[in-house]
Amino acid sequence: MPRITLRPLAVEDLSEIWDYIALSEYCTLPATSMINLTSRNNQEVMKEHLIGYARVSTGGQELHSQIDALKKAGVPEKLIFIDKSSKAKSERPGLDSCMNELKAEDTLIIWRLDRLGRSLKHLIETVEELTERGVGFRSINDGDIDTTTASGEMVVNIFATLAQFERRLIQECMQAGLKAARAR
Repeated sequence: MPRITLRPLAVEDLSEIWDYIALSEYCTLPATSMINLTSRNNQEVMKEHLIGYARVSTGGQELHSQIDALKKAGVPEKLIFIDKSSKAKSERPGLDSCMNELKAEDTLIIWRLDRLGRSLKHLIETVEELTERGVGFRSINDGDIDTTTASGEMVVNIFATLAQFERRLIQECMQAGLKAARAR
């Protein structure tokens, strides 16, 4: 029996594979393909599709540090969506536009968790929606929160569990208060 030796796929192989796919008469790629190729040392590599979101609570605050951090993380400036509104305000057109732009395989990058969610519940619901849509989620300044990794997904699940615990405690307190009021 002949012995087969497998070698790892090298970066330079990507160019040949891409050329084969692009020239194939059976393959048509959309103009806005999710596969972005960039040159690094004359070699072609794939780059993920990143979309950013930044928010400040008041008009007097500046977005510069958030936008700079998002750009440093690889988000193109044209794909950074912004809002200038209070945390509790439900109208956030920048976030709505951002969520509409996100597609499966994209990754949403934020500066900090408190920039995305109006509350812990809203944050968890938003991250769960992204996960259901096949969108990754990464927070730059909150440690290892990156749902494209196992440990990041675990952290998000811990937050979800804590949020559920908080909701149950509130329900129990409300029930106890109602019971005490009825007893009087």
